[in-house]
Amino acid sequence: MSSEGSLPLGGGVKRVDVVALRKKIAVGLGQEKVRKYWDILIRFTQFKLSKEELDTHARQVLGADYIPLHNELIHGIFQNALVSTINPPTVETPAVPLDMGEPLAERPAKKPKKKVGPGGQ
Repeated sequence: MSSEGSLPLGGGVKRVDVVALRKKIAVGLGQEKVRKYWDILIRFTQFKLSKEELDTHARQVLGADYIPLHNELIHGIFQNALVSTINPPTVETPAVPLDMGEPLAERPAKKPKKKVGPGGQ
């Protein structure tokens, strides 16, 4: 895979810019074909298509010219999932804990509910 479209991370491992790959595919295919392509990918990720069905349908929609971009996109998605080491942004925690009510031990016991029998008694 080329380094184009990759974002550097620590340790020499790079994230793949899958947004750029998606845009290249969308621009190249046009609106109608790209909708079919995304539908195929969605159905595959929902286990509604087998790998063989994905390959067959993707070849029909993409044609030989866009199969390498498709492969790069799929590879990039998996690579990003495997090497995802970017921590989420730091969120400041409040100095005072959120009011969660009284601790369980200090809460008054609930009164048992009256059982209502037939006829409302």
